[in-house]
Amino acid sequence: MKSSTNKPSERGQLCPRKSHFPNLRTRLSALLGMRDSWFLVLLIVVGVQELALGAARLPTKTENILFVMTDGLRWQEVFNGAEELLMNSTDGGVKHIEPLRAEYWRTSAEERRRALMPFLWSEVATRGQIFGNQTNGSVVKLTNGLKFSFPGYSEIVTGIVDPRIKSNDKMSNPNLTVFEWLNELPRYHGRVAAFAGWDVVPYILNCDRAGYPCGRRGKSDSNGQESNCPQGSMR
Repeated sequence: MKSSTNKPSERGQLCPRKSHFPNLRTRLSALLGMRDSWFLVLLIVVGVQELALGAARLPTKTENILFVMTDGLRWQEVFNGAEELLMNSTDGGVKHIEPLRAEYWRTSAEERRRALMPFLWSEVATRGQIFGNQTNGSVVKLTNGLKFSFPGYSEIVTGIVDPRIKSNDKMSNPNLTVFEWLNELPRYHGRVAAFAGWDVVPYILNCDRAGYPCGRRGKSDSNGQESNCPQGSMR
């Protein structure tokens, strides 16, 4: 994956644990093409003093990594802002067109996206990198071919396609995720946590096996951690 230039940096039974995680960086923005209508927020917090996933360990100023996933979000709005073709009653179901245009329509894509997502473009883009602007050739696609949530999220957090995962059913993911792998490293053990707004995410992350605080708000596990740990496992 690459960003546009000179712009704001846009256990269950385990499968064999192969090292697929270096490929994850090329998959993180794949959700922008997913078409499910409901909304999911997955917040992964990894507390680190320095990022050293490669062979060399170079000191950095990184203290935490926040990984946020949303469902039903189109890349078009993220990078281009409000889409004029949808700002009507026929195609977009808009009842009050003029107030909508006044608030979100601007002449340039840069102005429109900042109006629609001000925090993303004033804070995230200026302090980090944003990938997935297909207009500039930053195209990322899933390879499972299903284009819905569980298979997509699993592919992103494990780096592989598992043909057994072919629905959004609540079955524990048998594959090792990058977050579980990180938590097993002495350097990062106890510095990983996940929080979700969709009750299937604990199955995708396999909270029964994960070994770190993992689940959704309002549910508690035996250790008092908020969780919604799955009971079954994928066969």
